Amino acid sequence: MIVLAVAFARSLARPLSEMTRAVESLSGGGPLTLPRNAGGEIGVLAQAFSSTMQESREKTAALRREK
Repeated sequence: MIVLAVAFARSLARPLSEMTRAVESLSGGGPLTLPRNAGGEIGVLAQAFSSTMQESREKTAALRREK
């Protein structure tokens, strides 16, 4: 039972740790690499963050073209 609980806790914590590393990397100027296999709320968060970053890149590129 304890082994199952530990495995379950790790399966929840791993995608969250990956999201944290991705955001920290981005804030340091690095690439954005989000967890691709995360499910549930973490997966939704990763997808939303990815979409937001893509929109930001597109808008930044459009502003640069206008100059």
